Amino acid sequence: MWNASRLVLLNAIPAEGEAVAAKPATGDVEDRWIASRLQRAIGTVTESIEAYDFSHASLDLYEFFWSELCDWYLEIVKPRLYEEQDDDASASLLWVLEEVLALAHPIMPFVTEEIYSYLPGADPEALVIHPFPEADDSLIDDAAEAEIGQAIQLTRALRRWRDLAGVPVRQVLAARADGTPPHELVSRLARVEFSQNGGAPIAIVGGVELLETEGVDPAAVEARIEERREKLRGEVSRGEGKLSNEGFVAKAPADVVDAEREKLAAYKAELEELG
Repeated sequence: MWNASRLVLLNAIPAEGEAVAAKPATGDVEDRWIASRLQRAIGTVTESIEAYDFSHASLDLYEFFWSELCDWYLEIVKPRLYEEQDDDASASLLWVLEEVLALAHPIMPFVTEEIYSYLPGADPEALVIHPFPEADDSLIDDAAEAEIGQAIQLTRALRRWRDLAGVPVRQVLAARADGTPPHELVSRLARVEFSQNGGAPIAIVGGVELLETEGVDPAAVEARIEERREKLRGEVSRGEGKLSNEGFVAKAPADVVDAEREKLAAYKAELEELG
């Protein structure tokens, strides 16, 4: 939390004399997405705290902060901060940071109070007397959540394919998408370049055609992927055999059986994704 907050505070400082914005910017879809996701996090964390379920409150807060804010939103807006010095990106980041610090304060009082002391123009002067965040339904944006959610899912799928195929980290892959290309975060974070032209397709990932690219051997890629398919087929066969055993299903603890079902579903989904 300290390092992520430091990145925000060093790069998203408002003009001198200005305080943190009362509301996030809404001009860019990723700003609407993070505001919407924050409202949902506020709702679930508040519900858990009111039920004295601090474990789930901490887990939900962790999931939002590390996954959605740090892993995705910070990465998405870096060009707007570093290259464009976008005021809207700064305003949204500072607003989200203040809300997250207030939300985390009951669980992490000391580090959040220290970070809050560095927020520009923070009001009130101490987090301990700061109002606890309340979910604002007007900031819920299903369309923004769907658009960025799909882009994140596609980015993850493309990254998995790159790792599986052994594509070098710095290699930019040529790609082709039907209709409008996905959000720019896909191109930047999955290192693909979309074009309607290009060579023959070597794979289809999440509806995106990956094309022949200099430095990528299609035969070697296919061999690595076929090796993974064979492993997945074996895992699917093993899982189906285990779950078709009535003795195992009847005698094993419910959480063990559920875990086997989840693993089987994941193997089948990955096998289907590989084609």
